[in-house]
Amino acid sequence: MKRGFFVVSKSTAWLAGSFNIPMLDQNTQRAWQFVLAAFAITWTIGLVAAVVLQPLDRMIDSEGKRISLFIGRYGPTLAGFLMMYLAAGFSGVKKLFKQTFIWKVNPLYYVIAIFLPIAVKLAVLKSFGATFETYSFAFNDLVPLALAVGTYLFLGGGFGEEFGWRGYLLPILNERYTPLITSIIIGVVWTAWHVPAFLINGDAEETPLEVFAVFVLATSVLLTWLYYKTDQSVLLVALFHGCYNASGDWVRILFGKDDSEFDVSGATLDWYEALVMLALAFVLVFLTKGKLGFTKPATNS
Repeated sequence: MKRGFFVVSKSTAWLAGSFNIPMLDQNTQRAWQFVLAAFAITWTIGLVAAVVLQPLDRMIDSEGKRISLFIGRYGPTLAGFLMMYLAAGFSGVKKLFKQTFIWKVNPLYYVIAIFLPIAVKLAVLKSFGATFETYSFAFNDLVPLALAVGTYLFLGGGFGEEFGWRGYLLPILNERYTPLITSIIIGVVWTAWHVPAFLINGDAEETPLEVFAVFVLATSVLLTWLYYKTDQSVLLVALFHGCYNASGDWVRILFGKDDSEFDVSGATLDWYEALVMLALAFVLVFLTKGKLGFTKPATNS
């Protein structure tokens, strides 16, 4: 098993390393190599898992996609660590991993990372007339709530993606582009990376791709701001990512029903969530004058 993974990693490293375009500067080269590696890892290992683990998937999840989907989602993170190793050896890997432990930040950012996703979800549902009178919080709700977040944090989009998108790619692109342009570029790549999942799993039937693209572009701006305001903490952006993916489960746990049971179509709900996130992104761009929390490192004169 270890030998097989080593062969895949070595092949991916060679493929990424050999992808050079002479007219591009070093940072842009590294960015493109990372993107290639992330796509290659996800849609080789991920697609193989989708085939091999299909029987197990159907035993665990009636939709037959859960295990293989989680495995594929670690492509960006694996690519980020792989590219750091190629660039700086184990010291680079250690530097990237240490961003997990940047946790001593203003408590406000924990509130934003944990509660903004569910607040957006509930605000949109409320705007369509949803009522939440059935809600009554109990201490034993904390366990399923934590499990929902933990599932997406460790097995899904949180740590599976954010070491790549924010931990590796964001600082590299930001050396050449403004934080806003960097966020848009990552948003486009992030959306494109999800496209095969839409095709394989039929997600486009519930969420149109153009809606998802707007949502991801807006979220990319917000996560750039959160990343820089928390001293480049992968922990905080991964926590936000995991909490947003788990927000539908939170609605089900806290109010006893799935958000799809409200009198709102899934596509309409997703459109409004995307627009709310887009509005928040515009506010951040306006308030920060496009800097999104980024400050240039001090240089010795």
